[in-house]
Amino acid sequence: QPRVAAAHSFDQRENAVEQPRQRTADEQSYLERVQNYIPAEIIAIFIFVNSLVSAPLDGAGKVTPEGWVSVWAVLVCVIACFVVARVAANQADVPTWVLQAMMFVIALLIWIYAMDAKVLRVIGHDPIPALSGLLLVTFTIFSGLLAPKVKPVASADPENELKLPPQPPKP
Repeated sequence: QPRVAAAHSFDQRENAVEQPRQRTADEQSYLERVQNYIPAEIIAIFIFVNSLVSAPLDGAGKVTPEGWVSVWAVLVCVIACFVVARVAANQADVPTWVLQAMMFVIALLIWIYAMDAKVLRVIGHDPIPALSGLLLVTFTIFSGLLAPKVKPVASADPENELKLPPQPPKP
């Protein structure tokens, strides 16, 4: 006669500590999803500088010094995207960092456009809400399809190379 193992019934909910509910990706707005692609440090820099700019243009429509600060903030954040991507790639020992940096930059620019940043007034552009929404949706959908291709690097030390078992012949 076969032996049947005793089944133990244990309700994990009795001992669980209720955690605050986090929003899932489905519950995030498109603007929040795009913001997730940008490193938090860069978002913090941009939001801080954007909040300092009160009047990017004067009454005559000329760019004020504050307006130039907003332009420089965008340039600094774009450069920071490349620096952060390079540093993260070096720490993770991943050779493909340019694609990630480009994704950071594209996400940053779409996010700046969608949030109606003050720098847009400096360049004389009023965001179109429908275009803003279309950019957010398109980026969110298609950004996940991009994946960097890593070329295998030949090892200088043959003992450290990964040795795969021989493959059986195919019929």
